[in-house]
Amino acid sequence: MSPIGRVFVVLNLVLSVAFLGWASAILARSDEYMQKYNDSQAELASTRTDLESQITDLEKRNTDQSRDLETVRVEKTDLEGERDRLDTDLARQQQTNQQLRGQIDEINSKLQGFNETIADLTSRRDALQAEKDRMRDEREDAVASQEDAEAAQAAAEDHARDLDLEVAGLERLVASLTADKSGLETQLAALQAHTGVSLAEVTALPLIRGHVLNVAHEVQPGLVALSVGRSQGVKRGFEFHIYDRSTYKGRVVVETVEDNMCAARIESAVAGTSMSKGDQASTRI
Repeated sequence: MSPIGRVFVVLNLVLSVAFLGWASAILARSDEYMQKYNDSQAELASTRTDLESQITDLEKRNTDQSRDLETVRVEKTDLEGERDRLDTDLARQQQTNQQLRGQIDEINSKLQGFNETIADLTSRRDALQAEKDRMRDEREDAVASQEDAEAAQAAAEDHARDLDLEVAGLERLVASLTADKSGLETQLAALQAHTGVSLAEVTALPLIRGHVLNVAHEVQPGLVALSVGRSQGVKRGFEFHIYDRSTYKGRVVVETVEDNMCAARIESAVAGTSMSKGDQASTRI
């Protein structure tokens, strides 16, 4: 073989060896890339599974929250309806209490007038009875003197008859007033049964002192909570005067009573003042 042929043979062998080395390196790197690709695919599948699980949990939580929100909306609507009903009942009760207060004041005024009339009629009846007795005594004394007694007796008898008629008329009037008084007492008993407060309790309240726990000016005519209740002898219908030291602020009337507190509506308020927490409260000034 010629030298040039031998050179080409050697060159082919060298190139073949170099190609085999390059091919081996390429195959090794390809296997490494394939392993990395498989690992990436497995990690991507795991991440996708985790994300899908998180999405499912989020969708479930969203559904639960939507259901809870709808439940809260329904409960809110029910509570608003209940609040409106309670506001209506409170306004109706306040109107009824005002009417009862007016009726009690009117009955007290009539009773005072009837008592004065009865006392006056009783006094007049006693005076007329005394006059009748005196005239009867004078008539009996006049019998001893026949001449003067005849004229005096006739006049006394006429006068006595007039007095008897007047006394009879007064007795009928007293009987009628007594019947009216009985009817008024029956009405008072009915009012007491309805309100739970007697006339004596309204006109002569025991001395009870406390202080204002809270004031609700937004409710008309206004409500106050007091620090005294059933344990201190407070009853529905009791009146308390509200003041701060020497400043008088107004008057409230008890509506509901608990063991150690009560709620009262503002009956009257002094202009330029405002009832507030900490004010003193007393049934008497």
